[in-house]
Amino acid sequence: MDAYLATEFLESINELKRLHAGGVGDGVLSRSEFFLLRALHEIAYPSGEGLCHKGVHVSRICAHMRVSMPAVSQMLRALEKKQLIVRKMDVEDRRKITVSITPRGAELMHETRRRFEEGLCRVVSQLGEKDTQEFIRLCSRIKDILEETRANNHERKDRS
Repeated sequence: MDAYLATEFLESINELKRLHAGGVGDGVLSRSEFFLLRALHEIAYPSGEGLCHKGVHVSRICAHMRVSMPAVSQMLRALEKKQLIVRKMDVEDRRKITVSITPRGAELMHETRRRFEEGLCRVVSQLGEKDTQEFIRLCSRIKDILEETRANNHERKDRS
């Protein structure tokens, strides 16, 4: 493989990551905090209706987001400090913690989501349907290749 092409590929990914890394919601939320609020709402209300007053176990958030418990705990601490979520002990199992979005958190999540989706729609509109579908196809293919590579590396490691 051409080393120049590999470098260009990596730089393109890093540039997209850099552009995507900033805060959202007028800088109130980091991207990871926004995605956690969104995940919390999706778990509590799969149909997308209503405010999130139902508590969700932290382990469900981790599984839904495919993120480690320490990473989720750190985000939850930040969101709690901003009074966007509330953590409570589960009344049925005192070892577990449930998390729910406050009304302020739900409002910020919905407004941030609206702005985020508007931005995505602008990008998709400028790319056009054909290029957008090609981008999705390539991202899916890259994900598959990376997953296969990771699985092969684990197999080799296990044999050693």
